[in-house]
Amino acid sequence: MTVISYNQSMKVFSSILILELIAIIITGITLLCIFSPRWRRWLWLLFLSNIPMSILGLFQSFNKSIGRSWLIDGIEIILWSVSIFFLIRLAYRSARKYNIIPPFSWKFFRWGRTILGAFLLIGSQITLSALWQNFVIHNSSNTTTSNQASLNSLALMVPFVIYFLTTVLAGFFEELAFRVGIFEILLPKHKKWAFTVSVILFASVHAPTNIISALIYGTMAIILTSFYFKYRNFYLNMSIHMLLNFVVSGLFFLSNILHLF
Repeated sequence: MTVISYNQSMKVFSSILILELIAIIITGITLLCIFSPRWRRWLWLLFLSNIPMSILGLFQSFNKSIGRSWLIDGIEIILWSVSIFFLIRLAYRSARKYNIIPPFSWKFFRWGRTILGAFLLIGSQITLSALWQNFVIHNSSNTTTSNQASLNSLALMVPFVIYFLTTVLAGFFEELAFRVGIFEILLPKHKKWAFTVSVILFASVHAPTNIISALIYGTMAIILTSFYFKYRNFYLNMSIHMLLNFVVSGLFFLSNILHLF
C-alpha cells in the first residue's frame, strides 16, 4: 500500500487553490454586474466563504518559499485572527441585513440535535472510509480523498492553530452560503429544489475524485441539508458542522502527535 506523496498533495492543493481564486475573482466580477438582489446577496456570501481557506493557501505558499519560524508563525496568527474576526463579523452582519438568520441566541443551539447530527456525519464518514480502505486503496495509490490530502498537507505548512480554527469555522461560512443562502435567498419558495441545489453544490466544491469520495461528501451534504430542511435553524446546522470539523481536525492532530512517539 502506497501513501499519496507530499508533492502529489501539493499539486492537488495548488490546483484547488487556483480554482478557488478563479471562483473568487469571478464572484467579485459578477457582483459588479447587474444581477437581481437575490443573486447578488448569495454570491456575496459565497465569496466570503472562500476567503478563509484562500488566506491559508497564501500562508502556505509564503512559508514554502521562505521557510517557517516562530516569528513568522506569530505574525501569521495575528494576521489571521484579525482577518477572521472581520470576516465573521461581516458575514453575520450581511446575513442579519438580509434578514435570513435571527439574532444570535443560545436558545437556537439544540445540543441533543447537534450531537445527533454530528454522530450521523461521523458514523457515515467512518463507514464510507472503511469502504475506501477495502475497495479503493487496494487498487489505487491514494489513501484518502484529494480534498483531505490537500488539507493534510496544508496543516503541515501553516501554524496548526490557524488550520484547526479555520477548519472548524468553515462550518459557519459554509452553512451560510450553502444552506441558508440557497434556502432563504435563492429558492425560498422551492424547498425541494433548494435541497437538491444545496447538496450538489456543497459536494462539488469539496472536489470528489471518484465514486467513494463523491459518496463521502454527498452523504455529508445530504445530512446537513436534511437538518436545515427540517428545522430551518442556521445555528443548529452551524454547530453540527463545526462539531464534525472539530472532531476530524482533532483526530488528525492526535494522529500526528502519536507518530512522534
